[in-house]
Amino acid sequence: MFEAGQMAADVSPPQAKQNAIGAPKRDRRLSLTKIDRRGRLGRRVAELTGIFMRVEKAAGEVTPLKLECIREAAQLKALAEAERGSWMRGESKCSLDELIRLERFAAAAVEELGLQKAGSAPLPKPWEIGPWQTLHADGEDK
Repeated sequence: MFEAGQMAADVSPPQAKQNAIGAPKRDRRLSLTKIDRRGRLGRRVAELTGIFMRVEKAAGEVTPLKLECIREAAQLKALAEAERGSWMRGESKCSLDELIRLERFAAAAVEELGLQKAGSAPLPKPWEIGPWQTLHADGEDK
């Protein structure tokens, strides 16, 4: 079976399908499209989503499109809060300009939801208030 100078490890078994074309290799890397709810950031996203949902349900029915907007706003807000905290501790990997941009996107997403207290009139936009008017806490011009 083995010749005089040959070891068992040197002999390879015959390979039957050496030139066969197999299925393409599957990419097993994780693509991060959602935030893991087990971590601190994920718990904050769930908390913000719950807050936004309660306010929205009090105002009326929540459509699937509105639900997606709520989830996006909650994720952006939580990411902005987490990044601001790490920037203030000196642990951030982004610049202050990127942080401000992220916070602006988060604020715009939350404002786009149009959340307000149930039964209250919406507050006027800043451009709707003249320089001679002041806005009081009850929402009335004086």
